[in-house]
Amino acid sequence: MAKYRPCGLIQSISGSVGDVTFSSWKGVPRISKRIRKQCIPNTLPQRRIRHIFSYLSPVWRDLSFQDWALWSDYAKRYNKVKPLCMSGSVSTIRSKMSGFNVYVALNSLLMHCGFEPLKYPVLGNIKNPPLVLTDLLDLGVYNGEIRFNVWLPSEYMVKCVVQIWVREMRDSYPYIFRAVPISLFKSEVVIDKLRFRRHHKAIEQSLSSIGNCKLIVQMRTVAANGKISVPSPIYRIQVVGRASQP
Repeated sequence: MAKYRPCGLIQSISGSVGDVTFSSWKGVPRISKRIRKQCIPNTLPQRRIRHIFSYLSPVWRDLSFQDWALWSDYAKRYNKVKPLCMSGSVSTIRSKMSGFNVYVALNSLLMHCGFEPLKYPVLGNIKNPPLVLTDLLDLGVYNGEIRFNVWLPSEYMVKCVVQIWVREMRDSYPYIFRAVPISLFKSEVVIDKLRFRRHHKAIEQSLSSIGNCKLIVQMRTVAANGKISVPSPIYRIQVVGRASQP
């Protein structure tokens, strides 16, 4: 904030010009940076994130000190988590988080996967779920849409889903395309549309209307107890859209 002294020709200035606002406070003219209204993100995924956070926060406040201590102890296991590799798409729970941060991050993940949130962390040496198996081809070429199967190599103690992350190579915007319930039996997955970020807006188009494109697909298994498998290898996929064919 800055003050200015009026001259003989200009006694007062009010309003905004560019990024500068002229006003008066207790009779003293002043200059400040213009405050711009922030646009509240209002896409469906963003609304869902706000809804989940508004649900989890009151539940956290009602927990006891002992419960908070359990989540703080649980958070210590992430102190040595390596930073997210930029060549991948799957996100990780960051290191050195508080009990509240881990509580929100883990339960948000579970709710996004269709599971119930955890009131208490699952402690003890419980093994992570196995990485999902798939017949998706690395360096594969698909026509119009991508079809492949996913399944578990062995049974796990609780229900599991596979998170499927997709990123179009022209866009640095990885996102979860779908969370699919999985078992020992094969489940078919169909990727027939892509989501882009263009001019700060999320848009969605069918693969058949996009034409030729390259994308990467990555997966991981998420269990209802909050345990997560290691990320899968990155599958590099080329799509030949029907719109590009003669």
